[in-house]
Amino acid sequence: MKLATLILAGLLGATGVARADAPVDELDPPSGPVQIEPARQPMGPDQRMRDPRRAQLRAELRQALIERFDRNHDGRLEPQERRQAIRAMRRLVRRMARHERMAERRGQRQRLIRRYDADGDGNVGPNELPPRLQEKLRHYDRNADGWLDDADL
Repeated sequence: MKLATLILAGLLGATGVARADAPVDELDPPSGPVQIEPARQPMGPDQRMRDPRRAQLRAELRQALIERFDRNHDGRLEPQERRQAIRAMRRLVRRMARHERMAERRGQRQRLIRRYDADGDGNVGPNELPPRLQEKLRHYDRNADGWLDDADL
């Protein structure tokens, strides 16, 4: 098996079928020439700070953090004040993510109701669902009335 592979590679190399000497920029595919744009360099810290909107937002955030967390009113955040600010911001990020997930779930539930609401009354009744799906969605019916509506979701 190894001998057959070696012979095949030798034949291809000797006959010139396997060539690697054509430069990439000279290739012209059947669909037309391809233009390659140079890759953009990511913005460095100096370039980001040159953006006036970004600098203004950064200054406003810094001022708000100092106003809220500077306990000794010296215009700077001491290490303990900084830790407190970081903890508060992490709590805020978690709360925002939780609200975003809840809104996404609410949207999914509303799409479910719209999809299976055959009569357009905003509720999904027992006769509007396929039998297998009816069993799967039974746990959403919190008041056990057999209908899926906004109160259940």
